[in-house]
Amino acid sequence: MLLRSYYAASVETAISQARRELGEDAMLVDSRPTGAQARHLGSYEVVFAVEQPATSREPKSAGAGIESKGRDHVLERSVEQLRRELQQVRDEVSRSGALPGSPASFTDPSLVLLHAELLSRDFSPDFAQELAASVDLAGGSKLGKKERLNYLRDAIARELRLRLTASGGEPLPGNEGAAQQRARVMVLFGPPGSGKTTSLVKLAVRFGVSRRRNVRVISVDNLRVGASEQLRSYCSILGASYQHLETPSQIGAALAEVQGRPLVLIDTPGMGPQEADLIAELGRSIVAQAGVERNLVLSAVAKVRDLRLMVDRFAGCAPHYLTFTHLDETDCLGGVASVAIAARLPIAYLCNGQQVPDDLDNATADKITELVWDWHEAGPGMDSARQAGSAAAGLG
Repeated sequence: MLLRSYYAASVETAISQARRELGEDAMLVDSRPTGAQARHLGSYEVVFAVEQPATSREPKSAGAGIESKGRDHVLERSVEQLRRELQQVRDEVSRSGALPGSPASFTDPSLVLLHAELLSRDFSPDFAQELAASVDLAGGSKLGKKERLNYLRDAIARELRLRLTASGGEPLPGNEGAAQQRARVMVLFGPPGSGKTTSLVKLAVRFGVSRRRNVRVISVDNLRVGASEQLRSYCSILGASYQHLETPSQIGAALAEVQGRPLVLIDTPGMGPQEADLIAELGRSIVAQAGVERNLVLSAVAKVRDLRLMVDRFAGCAPHYLTFTHLDETDCLGGVASVAIAARLPIAYLCNGQQVPDDLDNATADKITELVWDWHEAGPGMDSARQAGSAAAGLG
C-alpha cells in the first residue's frame, strides 16, 4: 500500500481531486488541517491509501527498452524528488504538533470528521484523538447519517463537560470564610502579554470595589518600563492602596503587614524563558505563603503547543487554577480545554475583552464547553472540515 496526500482549500475539494485521480476504490485514511509549514499547499490535507501497481513483465524490443528505460529513469528521479519534498513537509508539520499520534486508527467516516473538526479548533492532536475515540459509535445508530453525526458531536460536548473542572471564581477550599475572617490573597503570574494586569484590575473591581471592600494591590513588576506607575494610577482611580516590592522574596513580609484586609491582589512581571531564575524565586516566595491563591494567566490566542510549554515553565509556582484572556481574539479555543485537562487544573476566570470589569466571567464547565466546542456556531474552518467528512461518509 502507498499513502498519498492531497492538499486543497477545503477537505472536500482535496477528496474530489483524489477520487478523480485514484478512483472510487481508494481508501481515505485521514483528513486534517494543514500545518503552518505546508499551508502554501492548501488549507487542508487528506491522505489516501492505494495499492502499489505491479511491475510489468512483458518482453520489450531493444529499442523500446532503451527508450522506456530512459523515461523510467526520468520518472523515477521526479518521483524520488517529490517523495523527498513531501517527507520534508511532513517532518515540518509533525514538528509543529499538527499531526495526531495515530492518524490511521479511525476507519469510521464519522470519527474522521469529528477528529478533523477537533483539530480545526486547535485541540491538541493527542487529546483530539482521545476525544474522538471516546464517543459511543453505537449511540444514535438508528438515526439518519446527518442526525447521527450531530448526536456524536453532542457526545463530544458531554465528554468535555465531564472532564473540565472550573473553580467559578470561588476561594480555595479552606478559604471560603476569607472575606469575613482574613484577607483573601490572589497572585497572578504568567508570560508577557497574557493580560495579568488588566485581569487584576477586573478582579479588584469585581471582588473588591463593587462589594465595598478594601483592596490592597502589591506589585513586584520591575521588568516593564512604567508598569509600576500604570498600576498605581489604576489603584488611585479605584481607591485601592498600592505597594511596590523590589523582589518576590519580600512578599511574605508585605502580606504580614496587611492581615485583615478583605482583598489583596499581587501583580507580577511577565516572565519568559529568560526569566527562569525569577520564576523560581517567585515560586518559592508564594508557595511558602499559606492561603495564597496562585493564578496562572494565559492568552487563549497562543497555540496549544505554546500553552503547554507555558504551563510547564510555571510549574514551580504550583498554580491552583488557570485564567484565560483574549478569548475575543480567536475562535480556535481547543487549546484552552486541552491544556487545562492535561494539567489537571481548574479554570477560574474567562476574560473576553478590555472592558473593566464587564469582560470577566467566572468559569464553569458549561461556559468553557460552549466556547471551545460549540459546533452549532461553526466557523469557516469547521464548515470545511464538516463538508469533507460528509463527503467521505457519503452524506452529501
